[in-house]
Amino acid sequence: MRLRNRYLSCALVLTAVSGVGCGSDPADPVVAVCLKAAQEKLNDPHAQIDEESMRAAVTKKADGTWEVGGDVWFERGMQGERKQTIACHARASDNGKGEPQVTLLQFLW
Repeated sequence: MRLRNRYLSCALVLTAVSGVGCGSDPADPVVAVCLKAAQEKLNDPHAQIDEESMRAAVTKKADGTWEVGGDVWFERGMQGERKQTIACHARASDNGKGEPQVTLLQFLW
């Protein structure tokens, strides 16, 4: 019995640490579609979009739309390094199964 409990405890800890068995964050598809739209719009090999800053700045509005903010770095690590901000608004699909649609993509210089 003790051995079984030890294995069960170990399995629960591994599941909690790895995130296995947990649902994904509902903001993940919104961040992904905003990131993709920003990369396509910039089309600049010197631009780096900070995905972590985008994940940290996601809010769901009362009307069901999402707002995502984040940082964009240009020439990061070089003498001309500069940072800009991105703002993205997206709307989830009506049935919740399709890809969200970007309704606003703005670079704040």
